[in-house]
Amino acid sequence: ERPYVCEFCHHAFTQKANLNMHLRTHTGEKPFQCHLCGKTFRTQASLDKHNRTHTGERPFSCEFCDQRFTEKGPLLRHIASRHQEGRPHFCQICGKTFKGN
Repeated sequence: ERPYVCEFCHHAFTQKANLNMHLRTHTGEKPFQCHLCGKTFRTQASLDKHNRTHTGERPFSCEFCDQRFTEKGPLLRHIASRHQEGRPHFCQICGKTFKGN
């Protein structure tokens, strides 16, 4: 059941917090601000990701080589293209690679 419905686009959510976060896409509200450069973001997660541009942090490391990444998606693409020969398709959720899509 998805009782929380967006008044703008009618997308429904199971939790009110998710609806509130979604509403920011319509209202333009960006309550999370970088203390270093002033850039604002809709979510804390987006601010956290942005902060890595200032700190140089690369928390996602390849298990096959010494490469590190700021986000999980580029790490998974790296593994699929460099270490999973013949298995170019991958799931961004679980990280598994496949021969076909």
